[in-house]
Amino acid sequence: MAGTEIFGKEELAAVRDVIERKMIHRYGSHAARNGIYRVEEFENRAREISGARHALAVANGTAALIVALKGIGIQPGDEVITSPFTFIATVEAIVACNAVPVLGDIDETLSLDPASAERLISKRTRAIMPVHMFGAAADMDRFAELGKKYGIPVIEDACEVVGGTYKGRMLGSLGTCGTWSFDPNKTLTVGEGGIVFTDSEEIHSRMDCYHDHGHIHSKEHDRGAEGKSGLGVNFRLSELQGALGLVALQKMDYALGLLRSAKKRILEAVSDTGIVPRPTHNDEGDTASHVIFMLPSAESAVKFRDAAVSAG
Repeated sequence: MAGTEIFGKEELAAVRDVIERKMIHRYGSHAARNGIYRVEEFENRAREISGARHALAVANGTAALIVALKGIGIQPGDEVITSPFTFIATVEAIVACNAVPVLGDIDETLSLDPASAERLISKRTRAIMPVHMFGAAADMDRFAELGKKYGIPVIEDACEVVGGTYKGRMLGSLGTCGTWSFDPNKTLTVGEGGIVFTDSEEIHSRMDCYHDHGHIHSKEHDRGAEGKSGLGVNFRLSELQGALGLVALQKMDYALGLLRSAKKRILEAVSDTGIVPRPTHNDEGDTASHVIFMLPSAESAVKFRDAAVSAG
């Protein structure tokens, strides 16, 4: 389910408010905006929901991954261990930092296998990036253990599991950093947008400056009068997207409820067929954005696919 399927009058009102106030930029113009900062409100609400100490809204999920890598200090030539089974943005973010993606194996849940990741750790490894695939969590207990054992930051690519949990904790809040995406194909969308979570004030500060041309943000100074921490890029989110994000988070439980209800009906309907659903590391936290079946061979998988397409 794409997030636009649940768009309604709430989104129209949120966007209209921003346009009528003519306040699109998330920073500056402090005297004219009457204390209204929609992106900041979006970040604060996401932080409350996730349980993370800090949240930074950015232009998209890919930007979130890049900003997270920059935040932990990834340098050219550093190695980042990640999954070979993911959307290309995971690898693109690593390459964008001039780092080296090192691809492990996946386990039966289709997520990065922690044992494989451990075998790939080298003196050049600077991060491990598990990907929570198709709505379900990677084995975060094991990745937390690896991070602690080797002193390596763990970055959760949680772009596909907004609202998903692992043993009661929100995905994206378990690693050194974690990322959510709100692109048009996601269950919740702001058009284009993403968020990075971290509990580290130092990492958050570096990410905050990097995502906006190195600006050191302060409401004591207007735009352009604040200090600079160095070079950065433009991965800012606009107030329009921030306003949409607030509505999206209000609809999170509703959207997840729709997905989980639909998935339950599907699994019940095929329960006596012998078709086996994908195992997960935590069934209760699955966002139910996908229904994945594990079939015994490639041939049977193709046959199933063709039958499903034929049936509409």
